[in-house]
Amino acid sequence: MQRVLFHCGSAKTGSTAIQQQVFLNDDILKKQGIFYCPRFVRAGNVDPLNLYLRDLKFKTDHLEKQMLVKAGQERLRTLEAEGFHTVIISNESALGDPFHDRKTGFFPHLKATAPYVKELFKDVEVIPLFVIRNVASLLPSFYVQRVRQGGIYSAEDYYDQVCAHDVSWIPVVQELLRLFPSAERRVVSFEWLARQEQSLGQGLFGGLLPEECLKLDRDRPSNRAAGQRALTMMRMINRMGETYAGIAGKDPVRVQRELRDRFFPIVEKFGGEKLLLKGKLGETLTMLYQQDLRALNIAG
Repeated sequence: MQRVLFHCGSAKTGSTAIQQQVFLNDDILKKQGIFYCPRFVRAGNVDPLNLYLRDLKFKTDHLEKQMLVKAGQERLRTLEAEGFHTVIISNESALGDPFHDRKTGFFPHLKATAPYVKELFKDVEVIPLFVIRNVASLLPSFYVQRVRQGGIYSAEDYYDQVCAHDVSWIPVVQELLRLFPSAERRVVSFEWLARQEQSLGQGLFGGLLPEECLKLDRDRPSNRAAGQRALTMMRMINRMGETYAGIAGKDPVRVQRELRDRFFPIVEKFGGEKLLLKGKLGETLTMLYQQDLRALNIAG
């Protein structure tokens, strides 16, 4: 394997659209000797490398992590034997998400996960691709995702819980570049990426892949948004599922999932105003983000 193009974050920075864009050009990529590892969980189309990267974040036993590393290395060797010289991995939470319900701090899994990710790719050239975003808009997006996954807390409680007052992209980017000090590395802002006239895929991979491998696609897929009225009803459904599961002695995760699958598509239609982070906290996070952009020399 000659190289890995490793789009490893951050979540909520257009990753779904980027992954779909690359996947749409899968046939062209393969003819060029380039393999894209799909990560479409809902469609059941997930490459094993993405599964190994997912599990590396949450496994606590060293031997289990080493087994995942070896499995990932074997997968790369298999792809090389099949004639692929380049592998594209787009896994926006490979190094962990910015926030976690039960862990405080910004990117709380990063330090523990990083050594194993580095070991997984020890025999190949890795070109890291990373997208950062103003946390003032990132946090509301994460909150919506948590509610979709069963969260019952308010947005304000969530912001306090994940320690939103102390965030900086600088240590995260520095750690990433320490792991993979490639001359071709690329760290860009979500705001810059969204303004590009070309597709998101070309904005991130342009110059790293043959031009014909990333055709222009202006119909950008994206995760669905949810208005505040819909979010309130979703939280009520999640709480009902948790309460019922406790009374009936059933698995709350399974009960909540069944209720979400049945009722969320209905309540989403109630919409409401888009969730925004306003006031002093939003202003502070925006100011900190501007400082990060200047320090990292990134266009915002």
